[in-house]
Amino acid sequence: MIASRAEPGLPGGAASRRAARGTLRLLAALLLVAPPLLSDPVAAQPLILKRAQPDVSRDAPQMPAATPGETTSGSETVPLRPLDNSAIVVNALKAVNFEAVGVIGPAEGGFETSLWQGGGWALVGALMPRTPEMSVSPVIQSLTSRLLLSRGGVPEGKPDDVSFVRLRVERLLAMGDVGNALGLIDVIPAERRDESLARVETDALFLDGRRAEACGKVEVSVARYQDIYWRQAQAFCLALAGAHARAALIADLLRERSVDVSPVFFAAIERLGGGRNVDAKPPPAPDGLGLSMMLAAGMPPPASFLKTARPAALRSIALSSGAEPALRLEAAERAQAVGALTEDEVMRLFLGFPFTEEEVANPLTAAESAWGPRARALLIRAAASQPVSLGKADVLRSAWQLGTERGGHDEVRRASVSVVAGMPVDSTLSEFAGAASRMLFAAGRLDEALAWYRVVAADAARSPETQRAAESLWPLALLAGDGEFGGRATGGLQGWYDDLRQRDPQHAQRKALALFSVLEASGRDVPATLWQSLLGAPMVSLAPALNMAWAESLDDASRNRRVGEVVLLVVSGAAAVGDRTFPSDSESVRAIRALREVGLEADARRLAVETAIAAGI
Repeated sequence: MIASRAEPGLPGGAASRRAARGTLRLLAALLLVAPPLLSDPVAAQPLILKRAQPDVSRDAPQMPAATPGETTSGSETVPLRPLDNSAIVVNALKAVNFEAVGVIGPAEGGFETSLWQGGGWALVGALMPRTPEMSVSPVIQSLTSRLLLSRGGVPEGKPDDVSFVRLRVERLLAMGDVGNALGLIDVIPAERRDESLARVETDALFLDGRRAEACGKVEVSVARYQDIYWRQAQAFCLALAGAHARAALIADLLRERSVDVSPVFFAAIERLGGGRNVDAKPPPAPDGLGLSMMLAAGMPPPASFLKTARPAALRSIALSSGAEPALRLEAAERAQAVGALTEDEVMRLFLGFPFTEEEVANPLTAAESAWGPRARALLIRAAASQPVSLGKADVLRSAWQLGTERGGHDEVRRASVSVVAGMPVDSTLSEFAGAASRMLFAAGRLDEALAWYRVVAADAARSPETQRAAESLWPLALLAGDGEFGGRATGGLQGWYDDLRQRDPQHAQRKALALFSVLEASGRDVPATLWQSLLGAPMVSLAPALNMAWAESLDDASRNRRVGEVVLLVVSGAAAVGDRTFPSDSESVRAIRALREVGLEADARRLAVETAIAAGI
């Protein structure tokens, strides 16, 4: 049990101390049922203001007064026409469904408000909880986020006791998209928010490191709700504000009343109050409050925690100054892989990281001597700091080479995207351009990838290296929408397949089958002679059979242009997959075709490129 702290003015003697302790416990009990005092130090913390609202207080433009029998329309006077009673039509206004709120529309990359038109809750209710949390596919991450954030209707047949908007908020948090989850909560009308949504919002604020705002929510909620979560949060906020005696008393009372409170809570309150020899094993999946308490109290989770941590927790650790530096960098790599950290957020972390002067002066030497997350961050920072493109290219090529040789190639590639995307395309960097183009293709940055590909293609005859780079990138450029089959100097698609059989006879048929399939799904007709050429060799074993229920549902939704269902089926089909977007090329082909049929051409192209890269093309 946490010992009660001595307070100034308490009487001496054991009996007196026991009496004083009893009085303090009574006060603690009252704290749990009474609203917190507004004068409490936690209430005095500065709060981050929400975004400014548009000014609607300006006076409306004055219109000229209408004479009897006339009405005004702008600067024009229009005579009034007597109404014919038979022409009067009264339409009752439909109540706006708050469940349909969102933060983006088509202009911001979202879907049309009709995205759920024609769809039913049976499919949506079954698949929405299965939207991916840990997908490494940029196109799946983008489709999922836009689906959850778009303004639109509500699937027909949704039960009254199920909140569609809360489900969307929870799925965004599961992805680690904390900022957008809070943005979606912000547009829900206040009268529609309940305790469960208040808790989700408070937890999200703790995960985002916005403790002052979270404690402001706690101060309001602890007066309204009785769940033990709010008592723990109240104690934490009091400890952060320096009211350690009050925090300790609440902790004492919670220890006696409940066995459901994690030991981490009690250890954190002790440590925040000055105890240093107090520790506790972290739970396998702490909520936002629990993780925030651990980080604030100097109790960061062990490195092994990162292997099973959910995206929001990885993001929180990466951005927390209270975590160990090495832990933050590893968490950042994992969070970026699943889309919980943006490229810009990772770059800001790297640029502000405390490297030694010697490391900054000799980054390549330092990276070679101790390869790992810290070395990768050092090299990306060094590349970003180079004043000219040639210097950036040299550092990045060294980083990519080390990643290939020593592991971590995917991590260093993802962290490089923001540096390469910020570089002007330079025709003198043809040797760098091939690797840059492939990296940008894998990141879903098709326009930038095509710009660097054209540098390689224009200089392909200069050396065998640039020619091989141009040849290997040509199918990806074709899938991204650049050129036709005949655009390749060595015989177009037929020439590509002939060369592939020479270079890689063991895998040529499988790669060709994958490319021809995604080309067809992308709207490019592959000549029959090419399909027939695949029959000349023994057929490779095909990927696992399609899940027919998924396939038939996707075909039906795309045929009837139910956009929301198509996107939901595509992303839920990719949810349980590792490094590949889908378990097999067959699922990818079906998904590409479905996206095209409902007008999502750009997403279909990005998925086609991802599929080709996953197939080894």
